[in-house]
Amino acid sequence: MLVLEPVRTWTDSVPPPHRTLGWHVLEWTSHYLLQPDGPDAGGPWRFTPEQVRIVLRWYEIDDAGVFTRKQGTVRRLKGWGKDPFLAALALTEFVGPCRFGGWDRDGMPKAIPHPAPWVQVCAVSKDQTKNTMRLFPGMMSKRLVEEYGIDPGKEIIYSARGGVIEAVTSSPRTIEGGRATFVILNETHHWVSSNGGHDMAEVIAGNVGKSRGGGARTMEITNAPLPGEDSVAERTWYAYSKIVEGKNRDSGMYYDSVESPPVDLSDEDELRAGIIAARGDADWLDVDWIVSTIYAGTMPRERSQRMFLNQLVTASDQLIWRRTVDATREVVAEELEQMDGTNLGISLSRNQAVNVARRGIRPEDCRNRP
Repeated sequence: MLVLEPVRTWTDSVPPPHRTLGWHVLEWTSHYLLQPDGPDAGGPWRFTPEQVRIVLRWYEIDDAGVFTRKQGTVRRLKGWGKDPFLAALALTEFVGPCRFGGWDRDGMPKAIPHPAPWVQVCAVSKDQTKNTMRLFPGMMSKRLVEEYGIDPGKEIIYSARGGVIEAVTSSPRTIEGGRATFVILNETHHWVSSNGGHDMAEVIAGNVGKSRGGGARTMEITNAPLPGEDSVAERTWYAYSKIVEGKNRDSGMYYDSVESPPVDLSDEDELRAGIIAARGDADWLDVDWIVSTIYAGTMPRERSQRMFLNQLVTASDQLIWRRTVDATREVVAEELEQMDGTNLGISLSRNQAVNVARRGIRPEDCRNRP
């Protein structure tokens, strides 16, 4: 059987035990949370090995007990389990051991609950928040509900100590000024300017930045975004790319993606190997079903690649250009800044040309287009 190595943004490395609160999170979730669905529904919650590594890295701390990562993104193929994974982290941030509480006599970090947890599940539509909010009742064990005095609701969940988990889909102005301690940005490949996604992301970033002690954090979950659509997920990818290229300073971004290497979709063996590479240890995904769905032709092949191979690809009929996956639009903008409407063969000012560049269109495309 053909085996392909996935394209990863992270190796399988994890921080040493004395530099992460993740082990406390893993132990707590195994005692208090339940598997919400599948053949093991109702049994103790278990992260996959891949998810364990993400938890350990996400809760990494420095010598002062401060989190090393402030903004996170988990980008995976459809069906990987992004919503249950983030729901488990949300419940941990709600009542579990999620903050640094000093060192024990052996030099190991202690973890304590947040004193005033405010967890938000944010999306640009109510249906998107439901993906996560509907999981909570099935994940909360009787022990969790009783010990922490949890009052579960459909859109707001309270704890006896005053903690809150809430779904947020309102206008960005209505959430401005809030001081959430952990924010999930759900399906950010759908967050675009036209549906308020850009404004929502900016307000969330401002709110988190005002948190007392600087311990508030955000985590995005997304499929591979459509290049050129200018979604929040795409913007995050470009920001991460600039850090990797050394063009931007790393201020605490954690970007975790596993995708298939380039494959020939017409070669079934290659396609299967690509799906297996992208799914990681999410072995509950039915490869046969995914292959049949792709070959059914009911969706554009580029969308299939984004959904099931987690690849950053564009539609063949779109006027979008990228030098490489890591290229930035500013490169094209610089080229267009040297041109005017006459050079382009169309009526554009220089500023308009730069805006064209930021949408991913190159000068050659403009010239050749009838």
